[in-house]
Amino acid sequence: MLGHTYYHQHLRKYVIVFWTLFNDLIIQRKDAANNVVQDIKAPLAYGPREKALARLEQDPNLNRKTAITLPRLTFEMQSFSYAPERKLNKIHRNVAGLSDDKKKLYAAYSPVPYDIGFELNIMTKYAEDATQLLEQILPFFTPEWSITMNLIPEMGWKQDIPVVLNSVSTSDTYEADFKQEELWYIH
Repeated sequence: MLGHTYYHQHLRKYVIVFWTLFNDLIIQRKDAANNVVQDIKAPLAYGPREKALARLEQDPNLNRKTAITLPRLTFEMQSFSYAPERKLNKIHRNVAGLSDDKKKLYAAYSPVPYDIGFELNIMTKYAEDATQLLEQILPFFTPEWSITMNLIPEMGWKQDIPVVLNSVSTSDTYEADFKQEELWYIH
C-alpha cells in the first residue's frame, strides 16, 4: 500500500505465542487410591470449534481412525479492534543500525495499536477433564499474562504483549441419547 512492501510476520508470531501458552496441558487420571495411572496431553490445534464438532457428529463414539481425540483444545483468531488508548505519536520513529554496516539504519514508525481476539475452546468427554484443564489455565491470568516478543529482530525491537483473559463460559452439551456420554465445552 502506498508503495511500501514489508512483512514482519507479526500476526504469525501472535498465533505462535498463543499456541505456546496452551500447548503443554496435561490431564491426570487417577485410581480409587488417588494414584496417577495415566497422563494425557491435551492436543491443541488451530481451527474453529465447529470443525471439531462436525467430526464428532460424524462419529460420536470416535471409533473410526481419525485425527481427533478427546480431550481436545482448539483456538482461532477471532477479531481485530483498534485500541486508541494505546496510540503513540505518529511521527515517533524507532531506529536501529544494520548489523553488517552501522552507517545504515533501519527505521520504523510507531506501531498502530490493535487488540487481536483469540478464542480457546476445551472439549472433553468428562467434566473432570474440563475442570483439570481450566485449573491449569486460570491461575496465570490476573486477568493478563505478559509475554516479551521480538517483533522486529533486525532492529532488536522487543515489546511486552499482554494476553488478557476476558471471560470464561462453559457449556454442557448433550446431543445424543442418554446411553452416550456428554461432551463438555469451555470457551
